Parts: sequence; C-alpha cells; structure tokens
Amino acid sequence: MYANFPSLNLQMSDKDAKFAEAPCWYNNITYSDEYRRGFDCREDLMSPGQFLMKLRAGGSVILSASLREEDPGTFKRTFNSYYAKAGELTSYRDILVHNADLLITDHNGRKKINAGFSWMYTGLLRETLIALPGLTLYGLNSPETFEEILDNLIADEQERLFRRTTQVESPLFLAGVLQRYIEFGADEKAVWKKYGVIVRGILESYLPGERKEVSMQPNGLLWAQMDGVALSWMNAYIDGRAVTERAGYQVETNAFWYNSICFAIEMESKYGSKRGKFVSFWSGIRDLVKANFQPMFWNAQRGCLADYVDNSGQNMDIRPNQLLAIWVKYSPVDEMLAPSILRVVDNELVTDRGIRTLSPRDVKYKGVYEGTQIERDLAYHQGCTRPFLLDAFVDLSFRIKGPAFFKKAEWLTEGFYQDLGKHGVGAFSELYDGDPPHEPHGAISSALSTAALLSVEYIKEKYREAQR
Repeated sequence: MYANFPSLNLQMSDKDAKFAEAPCWYNNITYSDEYRRGFDCREDLMSPGQFLMKLRAGGSVILSASLREEDPGTFKRTFNSYYAKAGELTSYRDILVHNADLLITDHNGRKKINAGFSWMYTGLLRETLIALPGLTLYGLNSPETFEEILDNLIADEQERLFRRTTQVESPLFLAGVLQRYIEFGADEKAVWKKYGVIVRGILESYLPGERKEVSMQPNGLLWAQMDGVALSWMNAYIDGRAVTERAGYQVETNAFWYNSICFAIEMESKYGSKRGKFVSFWSGIRDLVKANFQPMFWNAQRGCLADYVDNSGQNMDIRPNQLLAIWVKYSPVDEMLAPSILRVVDNELVTDRGIRTLSPRDVKYKGVYEGTQIERDLAYHQGCTRPFLLDAFVDLSFRIKGPAFFKKAEWLTEGFYQDLGKHGVGAFSELYDGDPPHEPHGAISSALSTAALLSVEYIKEKYREAQR
C-alpha cells in the first residue's frame, strides 16, 4: 500500500476456497465519534477482494491474518485450542474474570496490568495498585499473580515510589493494597517481611525535604503543590492548565497517609527488627495527623469533608475523594461522622453507573462527556461517573448499614451488565456521563472498572453467605 508496509497474508482453512481479486479504495471514510471529538477523523480504506467457498449448513471456516504465510492445515486445531482455553462464559462473573485475565498482560515474561483498552498504558503506578486486588485476588483468586505484578511494579517505579511523582497519593495506596491482601488470607508476617521495607521507605519519602511536590507540614499533614500541576488522580489539562489542580491539603492523600502510618506501626510492632525506634517516631506523627485531620477538613454546616484545603480555606466542592477518607481501614475521621459523609456522597454523587466526580449542584458540573477535546476534558473530572469508586462506596455502605444494603448494591451493579453490548462489547467502560441515561465513554475495557465490579461481587457474596 505504501513504502515499508508489511505484507499481510489472508488465508482460509478451506483448501477449496478461492480468492477473487477486486481491489477497491473507499475514500474519505469518516469516523463519527472522532469527528464529534474534533480529532483527525477521515481516512481511505482498501478492500483487496473476496473469498469464495461452499459451506454446508452448520459448517464453519477459519480465516487467518498474519505477517507470514501459515499452514492452513493447522488453523482449525489452533483455533479450537484457543477456544477451549477461553471456556464458556455462563455468568456475569465469568465475563468479569475473563476481562481480568485479558487486562493482565505478559511483557517479556513480566506480568503487568493494562490500565484499559485500547489506548491506555500498561504498568501505570496508580492504576495498577487500585486494580490489583480486584483483578488478581477477587477475580482470578491468584495470590501468586498478585505478588508477581506487585513485585514488577515496585521494580519499575522506584522513582515515583520514593523520590518524585505527580501522583502524590499513589505510593500511599500500597499500604491499603497490602491490607486487602492480608484480609484475603495472606500471612501478615510474610507480607511485612517482604514489603515492609517498601512501606517504610515510602513513608520516609514524605518527610520534610525529601520530595519537592509534596511534604509533611509541622501539623503532620501533607501539603501538595506544584504551580499549574494537578497532583492527584483528577489530572485533566486544557492547553497545559490543570482543570482541577487541588493544591494544598488533599483529603484523600492525607487519609491514605494516616492509614499507611497506622499500618506500618501495627506491623512493625509485631514483626519489626528495630520496632522501638520506628514505632516511637511514627506514633508521634500518627497522633499529630489524627489531631489535625478532622479540624482541617470537617465542615459541620455541610455535614461532610472539604475536598482540599489551601491558603483560602476549605474547598467545599462535593467530590468523591472524601469517600476514600472514611473507607480506609484506619480512618482519621471519627466513626460517628461517617454516616453523614456517606449520606452526602449518596445524595449528590451516586448513580446506577458509578460515582460522579462532582455534584450536579456545582456550577462547574458537566453532565455529558461529548464534544471537542476541551469539552470532554472539562467533563472528565467535573461530573463524569467513575465505576471504580463503587468499590469503596459499597464496602463502606455494607459496613455501616449491614445486609440491609444488599438490594441497593445489586442495583448499583446491574446496569453495567445491561451495557455489555453498548460501548466495548463484553467489557466494562472507564466512565459514564454524569447525567441520565449515563452513556458509557472512555476506554472500552477498563482495569479499574473491572476490578471494582469484581470487588463488589466479592463483597456481595460474603454478605449473601452470611444470610444463608
């Protein structure tokens, strides 16, 4: 077709099949989605011809497309082998597990998680840590895969874990991931022996003078700021400017900080070789964070937590980050405040396609993810829902409300199964419109969404068994 274009071999398993040459160029094919988004949307497509064959009723034929010529006699055997390995998908859980398996890739013998098909990257720090328990433990029931992927991630992400990152909360996810691994059945002593040095190193990297983008302040809390840079998972940009910069004390980052410190103290107290010195030093910081977190973020008038606090005071945008602050195992928020916070999140952010990133009552809210790149970036964290946040919401709701929450948990997930033929066939989308009817968008198969739904199904099954 053009210089250096590789030869494509199209072959059929039917030895009597004939190829009829009928080369034709279809010019200026327009892709409507790309056109709507303001992307390059037109190209020419070539059809070389057609295969002709006789097929009896119920018959089948295998087509092979390859960069080299293959033996047609092997096509049916190879196809049947792959088909048998795939197995039959008879339930929604089967579909979730199948997607989990597809999203775990093998790069030169090293397992990693692909954040989402078809354009998201493989081996990302934040996405891997968030998706890891759901895909490997609750989906594949494979602690071996969990540790292999985590070990590869730690080896690849030394810079972000210990020195600098624009994902300031991401290294602090590790403690929560290990807590879930232990809850799943891993031996906590073995876990701490293997990963304790990593957790301790991460904590130390947030002490004053270690990182430029984020650092512990005299009040024990973490202040994150780099002018013009979005230092959290809400990191969309328009013309180089962050849509949601959130500079200052971020509510979820400080909750993960507190949880990480508490987890490290707990494990070091039991299994640390230098437990006295470590526990003494970090207990003081833990107490400092506990004493200052709630006065910093709690807003009694609104009955919820500030999204972040900067030099102007509390930012009271109603976002889901406060949900994470009461979901962590060791929360710096008094337990009696959790129902009020959960109620605000439920009333303003929860939909049957995930959790909104901003309340519809906010003037910045964008309920539909459509239009140009700028219009979509304005909606990305300003109203679009995120299915991955259901993990925290459902888990926390069951903790507070018990089995009475079961019917709503089912309502929160059934819509995703209805959409399996809508965006990415047989897969779970990255995000949805904040406005009804909540159309799917983004990556057509998301590791975060798949992992969250697997986690929710795992939680539901535990409560289902408790009711039997």
